[in-house]
Amino acid sequence: MSALEVAIIAVVAVLGFWCLGAYNRLVGLRNAIGAAWAPIEAALARRHELTAALLVGLRRDLGEEHALLDSLLAASVQVRACADAVRARASAAEPLASLALAEGVYRAAAARLVDLVGQHPDVAAQSDIAGTLAELRELDTRLAFARQWFNDSASNYDAAVRQYPTRWLAGLFGFARAGRL
Repeated sequence: MSALEVAIIAVVAVLGFWCLGAYNRLVGLRNAIGAAWAPIEAALARRHELTAALLVGLRRDLGEEHALLDSLLAASVQVRACADAVRARASAAEPLASLALAEGVYRAAAARLVDLVGQHPDVAAQSDIAGTLAELRELDTRLAFARQWFNDSASNYDAAVRQYPTRWLAGLFGFARAGRL
């Protein structure tokens, strides 16, 4: 074997190992986005359960406000449907954009409901409603931290996808930019 053949084999081997390492790094970073999605999904499921339970109690006391209660329930159902769509592809931008939009609708309806409950101190003082509202507030705090972790994971992945020369490999194997919440 000549020196030129050995040099060519060495260059091909180095490029092959680099491609393998870069591919595995991108896969690992994409999987980290999925791992960061799991606590968000669990929190959204719990919030949906709490919202449904809260609405049962509020329908008893604030039945005349059925439009607001129905809009909050519809927003909660929409968030769950969007979260289910994200589950399949946690790094895809389109389902995450739909989820962010549904979250905005939910938060607006929830803020109106909190204002309404604040106008009825007798309702707000009931232990089941007060406890559920407190748990929802605590859950929203956990969701904020989970979203930050998710967005940080997506940023790390996107940085790797955009880096030269890894961007060639990312384009070749379909590693697209990740969405944010």
